[in-house]
Amino acid sequence: MHLTAGETPAGEYLNQLVAEHLVHGWDLAVAIGADPRLDGDVVAACTRWFEARVADHRSGDLVRPGLDVRAGATRRTG
Repeated sequence: MHLTAGETPAGEYLNQLVAEHLVHGWDLAVAIGADPRLDGDVVAACTRWFEARVADHRSGDLVRPGLDVRAGATRRTG
């Protein structure tokens, strides 16, 4: 795939799109009062993908350092 950041393997781009849809889908659900729970398998796959790349994203100022997670939060509900 040719992206603004340069040539990117299609699988990598697909993972980027999944992450974007998960994050913004959760944001939107919370904002409108809908059920924000996400598919556990998709969350797990996205988590594995992102954990392998988080240092790169932080070095490029794409994400901020992590935040403390509230007690009782799950990967699916935040």
